[in-house]
Amino acid sequence: MTIFDVSKLTEEECWDRARSTLARHPRLANIYDDTILANLIRRRQSSKNHLLFWLVLPVDDDKSIKFWSPILEDLSTLEHLEPLKVFRKQMRHEEKEKLASWRAELFFGAWLVRNGIAIALEPDVGGKHPEFVTETDPRTWWEIKTPLEIRSVRDQNAVYEEVRRLFREIPEPYVIHVLEADLDLADVAGAARNIKSQIRAFHEQTGEPPVTFQCSGLVIKVGARTQHRPTGFLGTTTTGYVFGDEHAIQTADKISSAVAQLPKDGAAIVVINRTLSDWSEETDAINGCYGSDSLYYIGGQVLRVRGEGLFRPSGDTRISAVVSYSAHAMHWENSYEMLFMHNPFAKTPLPEDLFRFHGVRHMRRVDVSPGRFRLDVSGNGIKSSD
Repeated sequence: MTIFDVSKLTEEECWDRARSTLARHPRLANIYDDTILANLIRRRQSSKNHLLFWLVLPVDDDKSIKFWSPILEDLSTLEHLEPLKVFRKQMRHEEKEKLASWRAELFFGAWLVRNGIAIALEPDVGGKHPEFVTETDPRTWWEIKTPLEIRSVRDQNAVYEEVRRLFREIPEPYVIHVLEADLDLADVAGAARNIKSQIRAFHEQTGEPPVTFQCSGLVIKVGARTQHRPTGFLGTTTTGYVFGDEHAIQTADKISSAVAQLPKDGAAIVVINRTLSDWSEETDAINGCYGSDSLYYIGGQVLRVRGEGLFRPSGDTRISAVVSYSAHAMHWENSYEMLFMHNPFAKTPLPEDLFRFHGVRHMRRVDVSPGRFRLDVSGNGIKSSD
């Protein structure tokens, strides 16, 4: 089941499925009452209604179990802090990016507590409220940011999402593939109608695949006839992007935007939650903090040289560390990826042994000569099995 299947459910089916989920996880009933459910179900046609998708997934579906079980475990871990006072409102948002945002906040709070760190949720910092503060020495204040894909990728993803929606099923018995979608979102519907009419004419002429059709930058391949069903469906989608430093720049901007939430005096930690991005990598976060890594020909030698990053003497020294974090599905083996990048110019540097937990790596700058440094990594990236 995907987000596109939710709109096919009747109102009664949505109620039955959602109530089954609440019966399986009774604590969710304290968050999703009938008023909230009615509002979500009324807007089940929206492809952005991701909360409803998770609520109407069959309760024994592996995806449903993997989504809700950790959330309830984290809420239980934070029980002594009354987490629903903080998270109830957030957990009612339906958009994918807001789901990822509160999920990361809940995860990090519970993760710290499970590792023996006492925290307070949403401490008051001059009228601002970062995610939490730790009762460590020094105390650390945390702010979590969840960047979306960069604008060019989001725009193209919207195009591909609409193409996939329109070609998810077709009356003709073919497996079809999206080879290219180089057009504006406003032009997708017209191009799709044109290609569907081409496929219909091809079928009426008893044409044999493979064959490719195109219109206005949309290229669709009819790959083969379906074997076990009378109608057709979408197979693969081909996408590709070429990036420069866009993600590193985005990371630096997000870190800077988080600073206002954090105290001027104290150890500030900013988490960059990359879970929603298919294309932003850990390397981009490193480049954003320590400077982009490039090759230069200097004095007859090819040397690696880093440009200026967010971590610099004239930067915001209240930032003690930036955490690059991702729970993207690609991390299927260890469940998440986490790297603490320590600011060498921090007003309050973090001690070597602080947050040195299993499953966490730490990166620090080590000066090797005037103007040259290396980045050392310690710890491991394997998630604990307990």
